[in-house]
Amino acid sequence: MAYEAMGAYGQSVTIYPDDNVIIAINAASIDPSGFGLARWRILQALDAAAVGRPDPNDKPD
Repeated sequence: MAYEAMGAYGQSVTIYPDDNVIIAINAASIDPSGFGLARWRILQALDAAAVGRPDPNDKPD
């Protein structure tokens, strides 16, 4: 589970309380909604790396 606060131009703070991880993103996009899936995958990868889990976005060879 995660909690998130989003700003007007793509800024965000995402909190993963179970992992004790906070991710802050500073951005100035003219199309912040365009981040979409790529942004979510970055957040998942950063959370996994912070606690030593495999990146859930990695695909098997």
